[in-house]
Amino acid sequence: MKIKKNNKLRIIWHKILKHNIFFFWTPVFLYMAIIFYFSSTTKPPIPELWISTKTYLLHFIEYSVLSFIIGIALRHSKHPFLNKHHYVLAIVIAGLYGISDEFHQAFVPGRFATISDAFMDFVGALATQLIRWLLKQEKTIIDKVI
Repeated sequence: MKIKKNNKLRIIWHKILKHNIFFFWTPVFLYMAIIFYFSSTTKPPIPELWISTKTYLLHFIEYSVLSFIIGIALRHSKHPFLNKHHYVLAIVIAGLYGISDEFHQAFVPGRFATISDAFMDFVGALATQLIRWLLKQEKTIIDKVI
């Protein structure tokens, strides 16, 4: 009797996850808001050593995470086009957000926009989606062999 109840709960949970766009898109918009907030500050809360030497790494990581959560949200979309092209769309959306973030920084006192930062945003987004795609290909190959 307990097994049937757990299966019903699992089915209900699966339906909620599959059809609830807020579950997948809320983290995306919250993360974008956090990026926007820190881009709006004159001096971000990062140690001076990191600012001078590791900004490219920070941009790479920041937009890798954004691309990852966008890719997951798109993958769970009900729209067939978004679902099918979620890797490319995640790169495009994260890259465009990176460009808009750099444009925004041009108007913040004490901050400036650079093409190299926007490029690293794009590279971070691209690397993440490439890794996701490769992991999916590896899983598909393993499933076919076994």
